[in-house]
Amino acid sequence: EEKREVGIAPGEKSLARELGRPDISWYKAKAQRYTVYIKSFLKRDALYPYEIKDFDLDDNIDTYAPIDSFGKCLPGLAKRYELEAFEGHEPTLCPDAVVIIDSSGSMRNPDKEISYAVIGAFAIARNYFEHGSKVGVINFSNINIQLEPTKERNRVYETLKLYQCGGTTLHLDELNKYLEKIGEKRVDFILITDAGIDNVSEVVDYFLKLRHRLTIIWIKGDVKGHESFKERYNLLKERLAPVSFFEIEDEQDIPYVAVGKSFGDIYAGN
Repeated sequence: EEKREVGIAPGEKSLARELGRPDISWYKAKAQRYTVYIKSFLKRDALYPYEIKDFDLDDNIDTYAPIDSFGKCLPGLAKRYELEAFEGHEPTLCPDAVVIIDSSGSMRNPDKEISYAVIGAFAIARNYFEHGSKVGVINFSNINIQLEPTKERNRVYETLKLYQCGGTTLHLDELNKYLEKIGEKRVDFILITDAGIDNVSEVVDYFLKLRHRLTIIWIKGDVKGHESFKERYNLLKERLAPVSFFEIEDEQDIPYVAVGKSFGDIYAGN
């Protein structure tokens, strides 16, 4: 294994360097092994309510019937719609995704060590592509290397594998401009990081206002034994409670990643 400098430092735009086109073939083949569960949204225009039933916390929040529940979400009182699809219509929709991947110096160099972050990112991207969705990328370290959602798989994989090897700053001004380009479209955001983000407090504040589904994957194995990284991960987990969190210590953890939660998952704290 390569000796990495494991520490927390700001990403300096002035230190950004030109990166060559990465070889993605090995990671593409490796990621083919893994299926990542993606919770789809209900497409309202393809469904119609035909029956009222009792609402359970494990039911999808999209089926909740507020008027019939008198605005309450209490056992025995809350109601939901039983939905059926119009003939010939697909009832669910998989949104596009944006993978925000940390490529700072404390993360593994994917050309010199097996990077579970890159394997996981490739697997997530491939599963969205197979659902017919587009995938965008924000590769962050000294700078944000940004790719808007696209169906060009190799461009996505290449951007995910780029290794900046700098400090760790998610530049929020650039992220904000990126979001403005996406507009009101429903998108899943997946953050993959060792949690050594220099501006972590600002990132938390920003994500608290994010009107999209967010999944955070902690690459725990890259920073094992480094308490400062664990503390920042715990900060993310405490302040972003409704977000889906997953921890990857080795490759065997990748199949347990899932994107999106049910109503019951969130309120059960899972």
